[in-house]
Amino acid sequence: MKNKQTELHNIISSCTPDIIIGTETHTDPTFNNAEILPANVPAEHIYQTFRKDRKELIEKGGGGVLIMVRPELAAEECLDLDTDCEIKWVKVAVSKSENILIGSYYREPKSKLEALEELDKSLSKIANSNVYKNMKLFIGGDFNLGDIDWSLGRCVAGARDKNHCETYFQSDPYTESVEHNWTNFKETLMKSLNTNIPTKTLKGNRNDLPWMSKKIKNMIHKNRNFTIKPEAHRVKKISLPSITFVKRSGMDFILHTIRTLTT
Repeated sequence: MKNKQTELHNIISSCTPDIIIGTETHTDPTFNNAEILPANVPAEHIYQTFRKDRKELIEKGGGGVLIMVRPELAAEECLDLDTDCEIKWVKVAVSKSENILIGSYYREPKSKLEALEELDKSLSKIANSNVYKNMKLFIGGDFNLGDIDWSLGRCVAGARDKNHCETYFQSDPYTESVEHNWTNFKETLMKSLNTNIPTKTLKGNRNDLPWMSKKIKNMIHKNRNFTIKPEAHRVKKISLPSITFVKRSGMDFILHTIRTLTT
């Protein structure tokens, strides 16, 4: 951190992030949080800083994690979630009624399997806690598990840390790849839609689709009459906004169904 003060302040001043997650801070108890940023920075750039320094820093060097939170956000470190690995948890209030958990984790390359097992213990504390288990959780950092194919959710052939990679997936039964979760969501959704929403018609008439309101039917009826006998009706041809209204009504119905199925 001593060599990154200016770079870190440039990020804060240009992007003003709400939360910053850092790893390999190389800090120890003699390092003051005030030293993380250059001297005389504006008050709004002085973030709340929560750190966990590596125990063996003096002997081994490196390591350490931190979380920085904007000064106007209420934040509190969660020491009860700590385990014997480089992990730091902070609870941040995003509204008067909602808190989120932010975690910063670092796994040293070629470290023992215990590093992931300790992370699993920390996550288990969250899952078993009445205080934290319903909070949204975000964890970042560096796992140093480069031999994972995240699209498939498994180790690549010839993985260097195969046991570590497999442990990562085994530690959380809910861990799946993004592609797997998206495919599963689409299949479940389409199955529900096909079951609950007719793909043809309800009574042999396309006007009987669920989103066909009385207003839409009247517009279609007027447009049909104008097309067949335009001289007998003083009705303008259905306009583009009306067509858009019909399409939007169908989409609104489908979106409402999706929200119902996913809540």
